Amino acid sequence: MSEPLPVAAGIVSFHPDAELLLDLVAVLSRDVDRVYLFNNASLDPALEMVLADYPKLVAIEAGTNLGVGVGLNVIALAASRDGYERLALFDQDSRPWPGMLPLLGAAFDRLEASRRAPAAVAPRLVAPRGRVAEASKPPRYRARRGAAPEGDLVPVDFLPTSGTLFNLVTLRETGLFRADFFIDAIDTEWCFRAWARGRSCWLAPDVPMEHTVGTGTIPLGFGLSMPNQRPFRMGTYLRNNLYALRLRHVPLGWKLKQIAYLPLQGFGFARHHGFRAEAVRPMLRGLADGLRGRLGVPPGLDP
Repeated sequence: MSEPLPVAAGIVSFHPDAELLLDLVAVLSRDVDRVYLFNNASLDPALEMVLADYPKLVAIEAGTNLGVGVGLNVIALAASRDGYERLALFDQDSRPWPGMLPLLGAAFDRLEASRRAPAAVAPRLVAPRGRVAEASKPPRYRARRGAAPEGDLVPVDFLPTSGTLFNLVTLRETGLFRADFFIDAIDTEWCFRAWARGRSCWLAPDVPMEHTVGTGTIPLGFGLSMPNQRPFRMGTYLRNNLYALRLRHVPLGWKLKQIAYLPLQGFGFARHHGFRAEAVRPMLRGLADGLRGRLGVPPGLDP
């Protein structure tokens, strides 16, 4: 039996910015053996021609928008089929730097040597340089209660998917990402599931990665803010997080926080958009679908 290959990378795209995507592919091509690009919409022919010059790139065309969850799963299955041991996943606008993935790989090695059962290791996402702090809101990381750090590595409840390095065996054993979530809360649910099955998720605070979340921020009061998203995204976010309240592997403390926080986010989003129907209607539909357990492709999806 042949030895597993070290690491591959995957990108899920949907009408990407050509410059950002090419920069991402160029950086990843230096650090990994193969780059999988799952396209949820057809690429511009000129961009396709440039991407064809990267021999490590494998493009997978969906033909229609199947969602982030499907894209992540197709990439994971392709990398598993091709014999890779680890897979780093990225959004189309992520900005890793050369040498980042080898550092995450070394962190993974340390955790495995210490028998910490790592499922995933991630960089610390930061706002892109040149943008004011209010223009992009980096995620907040929740340290895992009762789990000790491993040197400079911190166990956390959940990790954003972008930039995260996964063990593919663990990914298959834990179960793939929830395709029916389509987009939003996919990473949160999976990490809680990994912890419930005896695996762990880790942040490397000393390994930053620039990443944009949303299109600016919305103040909520009480010193809180949230990323501004398109209304359809906000509806899907509310739907998936509301549905997740019924899942047994999601901790009670997180559920209680969401019960308090989701109404505040919904009201803040509606107020920011002037309570216009085109902003409020997708949220109400998302809340109703979350209560009914109606998941999958959201209505009003961009082609």
